[in-house]
Amino acid sequence: MKNFIALTLFLVLSNLSYGEQPSNEFLQMQKILGKWEGTLIRSAENDIPITLEYKLISNGSAIVEHSNEDGVEMMTTFVDDKGKLFATHYCGLGNQPRMSVSGKTKSSISFTTNLEKSGLVAFEDQFVNTWNFGDMETGTETFTYTYTVSNPDKTTDTNQAVMRRVN
Repeated sequence: MKNFIALTLFLVLSNLSYGEQPSNEFLQMQKILGKWEGTLIRSAENDIPITLEYKLISNGSAIVEHSNEDGVEMMTTFVDDKGKLFATHYCGLGNQPRMSVSGKTKSSISFTTNLEKSGLVAFEDQFVNTWNFGDMETGTETFTYTYTVSNPDKTTDTNQAVMRRVN
């Protein structure tokens, strides 16, 4: 009986450590783990400094981005759910856009906000609507970071930076 309990416990615990294989998009995001800095060029306002840091957390099941745009700190989480990559951005605008992958290439990933899941209303709320990570090559020292903000007045602001690896 002891052997049966030990074997059962071993099988249960070993299955907990082997989750689903990460999506290709999740693996692609791992190319930018580390610290980055750049200048955010904004279409509606003055350019500002930006720093980003990406860490793999939760036993390798999530990536967290810590961003600082000229003193405004934000956070984004990237996780797989049933083999698909999703992002939740805890924004300086006071909301949390939930995004899914809307496009990808060998060296880029694009996200678009799901308004319903985010509790946001187009042309009423101000929120990050699209997000693109471009020029992400393994071992690269730079990548392109672009996002758009949808405004209540039906305009869209575009913000872009070429990020340089600092660590």
